[in-house]
Amino acid sequence: MPLVKIKNVDEDELARFDQFCKRKSLDRTKMLKKFIKNFGEFETVIDSELRMKAIIDEVLEHLDLNTQAYLLNAKLGMMPSLYELEEERTDSDEFIHDTAE
Repeated sequence: MPLVKIKNVDEDELARFDQFCKRKSLDRTKMLKKFIKNFGEFETVIDSELRMKAIIDEVLEHLDLNTQAYLLNAKLGMMPSLYELEEERTDSDEFIHDTAE
């Protein structure tokens, strides 16, 4: 099995790494082996997270556009504003509560 050496590691960074290893109940060597073994999975997770972030950003952009369109239509009188909808509500309005939750 090959021997891996790392030169010029910052002392503070190494101390933080050692604390991390201690919290995980692994020594430095076992933690580094674990990191090397799981690196491919880490890259996959990062790629998935970036794709999800892009999807979320797109959804938020569409929600913002929908909100802007609603506000414009309400301002032009083409649909009721939220305030008008709230005024139309009465205490007799039915509220459905799903007790299965």
